[in-house]
Amino acid sequence: MGGVGIFLALFLFFLALIAFFPNNTHERWLCGSILVAWFDSAVCRLVRFGPLHRSVGKSALPAFFLLNRLFYQGFQSLTVSSLLEKVTTLAQQAVQTAGCELVDVQYVKDGRTWYLRLFVEREGGASPTLEDCARVSDHMEGLLDVNDPLPHAYRLEVSSPGLNRVLKKREDFLRFTGRKVAIQSLQGVSLGDSGSADEKRRNFKGVLHGVEEDDVVIMVEGMRLAIPLAVIGKANLELEF
Repeated sequence: MGGVGIFLALFLFFLALIAFFPNNTHERWLCGSILVAWFDSAVCRLVRFGPLHRSVGKSALPAFFLLNRLFYQGFQSLTVSSLLEKVTTLAQQAVQTAGCELVDVQYVKDGRTWYLRLFVEREGGASPTLEDCARVSDHMEGLLDVNDPLPHAYRLEVSSPGLNRVLKKREDFLRFTGRKVAIQSLQGVSLGDSGSADEKRRNFKGVLHGVEEDDVVIMVEGMRLAIPLAVIGKANLELEF
């Protein structure tokens, strides 16, 4: 078996290991990290010193390094998404125990540090007090210690959602009807009868007019738009002066 064959065999082996641990975050993260590091090393060797170097030359280096980077980003995105689902379930428990409501969960890396951020509010929408945030933090720390879903060190932060509060649930869009909002959709949305049939946008700012069936209704530049809730990637309140 040639070098390329061995490369592909090992690549598939580590992918199989990742699939073998669907519910074990630590093992999946370890196998994925090994796979990414090995993939990086193998690509460099094949392109710089191996048959790929002789066949395609140095001009292929940028393309192979880009492929490697995209693979790493794809693995990290899938892994973080899986972690976020588990952490959100725990956060719901912690917030309810503390008598609050969960608005959003973020699990992000800033520099060399991972941050787990919980945004909460009191039942009914009031801003949480420092004592509320402390209670949520204590409950969440306990759940994280018992379940241990995160594969590396992190910092836990609990705070209010702020003035530009995110909107995620159907109830959020109903509650803030009449407020100015910014919405980003995952796919283009037609501007309606007053615009060109082919004219579509993904970013909107306007006044929220509530929810009709499965659509969020917003007034944008005098036009009434219905954006399917399922295609909204991000939405938040806009500051009004």
